Amino acid sequence: MAFRQSYEAASGSVRGAVTGSEPVIVLAHYTIPAGVAVNDITEICAIPHGCYVTGAAVYQDGLGASCTCDVGVLSGVYAKNDDTRTIGNEIYSALAVATAGTSVRPTKNLMAITPSESATGVGIKFTGANPTAGKKISIALTCASK
Repeated sequence: MAFRQSYEAASGSVRGAVTGSEPVIVLAHYTIPAGVAVNDITEICAIPHGCYVTGAAVYQDGLGASCTCDVGVLSGVYAKNDDTRTIGNEIYSALAVATAGTSVRPTKNLMAITPSESATGVGIKFTGANPTAGKKISIALTCASK
């Protein structure tokens, strides 16, 4: 398993602060580099500190036949490039990304993702089959303060 990061995650970028009941959309894009394989994890963005995730969508170019992915919260410190970090499937489990399109609404309870006092990494774990290099996958998270 390899651990990778989007430009945003590698730089430690976190979307602006959320105040009151004003939600923020965290939108992150990732172009698949050559060599990504099944079970590789990519940290793509962060849930801002003190926020719940109230909505999620995944948009993809069509990553290849039989390709699926889990989308969830990463262990460890956001933006830390560490191969020992793990990922859950709190947002999507075995999401079909073989053909271009938009994900269906998550069936997971997004409110179960507990707000943290620091930014929380969100990532993708490719499952099913290797994704095709050069294809793009994007995540849009709607976050609101607790």
